[in-house]
Amino acid sequence: MTLHIDGEAAETDRIRVKELEAEPQMAVLFHSGPFEEMSKAYHALGVWMSANGYGMDGPTRAIYHKGPWSEKNPADYLTEIQIPVAKGESSSFGPTAG
Repeated sequence: MTLHIDGEAAETDRIRVKELEAEPQMAVLFHSGPFEEMSKAYHALGVWMSANGYGMDGPTRAIYHKGPWSEKNPADYLTEIQIPVAKGESSSFGPTAG
């Protein structure tokens, strides 16, 4: 799981802190709502990429800004989906395990 952290965070035996590498181009979509409905957001982003001539150019990222740790109502969850892209590239689309 990837979480956005403002400031410093200490690692523990269960938590690892890592700065993600920069990507030259990303297709980004913010999904507001339950995690169970995120497949619709991935689909919408894939449709946009295809319609605009972009293909995947690396593993997807999902940054969980708000979830059960901060919100009582799943409708208030906020997830940022990021996909590295390149014009004219063609590769399979979908979330990666991680």
